[in-house]
Amino acid sequence: TLWDLLKLRLGKDPQKGIPLFKGLSKTQIYYILMAGALQTYESGKIIMKKGEVSHSMYAIISGKLEVVDMTDEGSFKKGAGTKRVFSILQAGDVVGEMGMIRSCKRSATVIAAEPAELLMINEKMIKRLQWLYPPAAQRFFFNLMTVLCDRLENLTTCFLEETATDKIAVTGLRRLDFSMEMLEKEISHSQRFSSPLTMIVVCVDNLMEIVEKSGYKTGNAVILQTMNLLISHMREKDFLCRVDRERFCLVLPRTTEEEGTELLKRVRTLFSTPPLSMVPQPVDVRMSFRLLAYDKELKKSAVAFLRDAHVGKAIKCL
Repeated sequence: TLWDLLKLRLGKDPQKGIPLFKGLSKTQIYYILMAGALQTYESGKIIMKKGEVSHSMYAIISGKLEVVDMTDEGSFKKGAGTKRVFSILQAGDVVGEMGMIRSCKRSATVIAAEPAELLMINEKMIKRLQWLYPPAAQRFFFNLMTVLCDRLENLTTCFLEETATDKIAVTGLRRLDFSMEMLEKEISHSQRFSSPLTMIVVCVDNLMEIVEKSGYKTGNAVILQTMNLLISHMREKDFLCRVDRERFCLVLPRTTEEEGTELLKRVRTLFSTPPLSMVPQPVDVRMSFRLLAYDKELKKSAVAFLRDAHVGKAIKCL
């Protein structure tokens, strides 16, 4: 039967292998399968094209699909075009749900990365299911909404990862505004639970001088090496941010000033050994280090706390 075929392809019962079928009984899934259509595609076959309007979606029964953006479909078929792969979908995943719900243009092209079997589900089939088997249709729509929410969450996460990253010198660290939010949370935690909070400020004092003499490549290498050394000795609860071109702040949640002092000594030792390995040519790098303990009585904001790292106010220099 089709049920046995799906179970064989997925390696498990359909309601466990396909999110759309979660919570449905064998009979209810049978109704959906009978209304849908099982289609096969060879490797390299285009399943849906970017820009076309469609009223159907697909559940992957076997094989893999690639969601791509192609520069030129004609050239690509001849082996001359290029494609950018956004994601790879496997058995159990669904694709094209927005096209079925909204009848909008496809936002990307989907091709079969290997021979694939797909269960096509369209609007006509859904309406028939609603009319004949309302409980099955209700659960199906709930599962579809869950799939869309998961997609939105993943997209939001990717967007935040992209926009929250420091692009200066390509350090890959969180941007300052994102780090400020994290610091505000730690300050709130410190005030609410009376827990200590300290911060180590590391500054490459002569960065601009290095750039002027040796170029941006060397300056960037100094910044990257500084970041890597700090990251390699961070604890799991700590986080690092870059507050300006030459200054890093290593935030130490739930850390007393005495504990921060000991950690600062180890950090200074890291930079006492000459020769930053990533620097393309020998340079004289001058570093300064400060320890700043958050005073809960003053109730400073994250902005004020970081401002102290710049002006030296209330900073204990070591």
